Amino acid sequence: MATLRDYLTLIRFPNLFTLPSNVILGFVQLSTLSKIETWNILVLVIISILLYTVGIVLNDYFDINIDRRDRPNRPLPSGRISTRRALIFILLATGAAIVLSALMSTYTVIITSIILITILAYDYHLKNTIYGCFTVATSRVFNVTLGFSPYILTIVGNYEALVRVIVISVCIFVYVSTITYLSKFEVGTSNRNVNIFTGLLPISLIPLIAGLFTIMGFFRLDLFLNLTIFISIIIHTFMSWRRSLEPNKIGKVVRNLLLSIIVLDSVYMSGTLGFEYGLLIMLMLAPAMLLSKKYYVT
Repeated sequence: MATLRDYLTLIRFPNLFTLPSNVILGFVQLSTLSKIETWNILVLVIISILLYTVGIVLNDYFDINIDRRDRPNRPLPSGRISTRRALIFILLATGAAIVLSALMSTYTVIITSIILITILAYDYHLKNTIYGCFTVATSRVFNVTLGFSPYILTIVGNYEALVRVIVISVCIFVYVSTITYLSKFEVGTSNRNVNIFTGLLPISLIPLIAGLFTIMGFFRLDLFLNLTIFISIIIHTFMSWRRSLEPNKIGKVVRNLLLSIIVLDSVYMSGTLGFEYGLLIMLMLAPAMLLSKKYYVT
């Protein structure tokens, strides 16, 4: 019999805390956090969580034969959760995401549909191609876009906000592409071509981009405070790797980088609204880290 823990394990429960920060970051690029808009934020976060769980469960559904060999104790390959229940969950979560999107705006429905297409494309085929990493990153970028989807036309006429969104999108795209690429070396022995610089070099572009556009005046100087924290986490994570090719070591690196999406979001939240708002976003890192000790994230 499947337990609640099995379902939380299946949906990568700690990872869910990396989603609200994406959506809120997108939302505040054109809006302010007021009582009237709190409901909108909540609905958009729920949509994001539903879409993410669809992608995760669908990924495990398509990979069930591989997982029976490499990860036999996980909920689907072990049989604790049946493939039939997994499919029912996918259909219900997809339907709920579309219905909630329709309550927000036509553009929210469009963004939701695009995310669903990228999810299906990745899980069904693209994960095994060179485009897989970029597909996941594209999905994350649209997760930020989901945050301002009800006001998406407004951004066209707002030059400063448009530049901020582009910068944020580029950084998240580079970051998530790198994480997804590294995650491919977590299982098995085909990791002789990966080392510390494989991930550190592309991620090092993010502080440079953030700093440059802050100096140009598109973000508040508060950004540098959270950026220092982000850089420290990245350096510590990669130094603990030290060119090790052990899959379990790479797994820990991927876990830390994945949860640090929250920190990256806090960097740009500080740059948009101020340091105190960035700290509020970073608070989501605490439960994510604690839960990652009990539930796997990759």
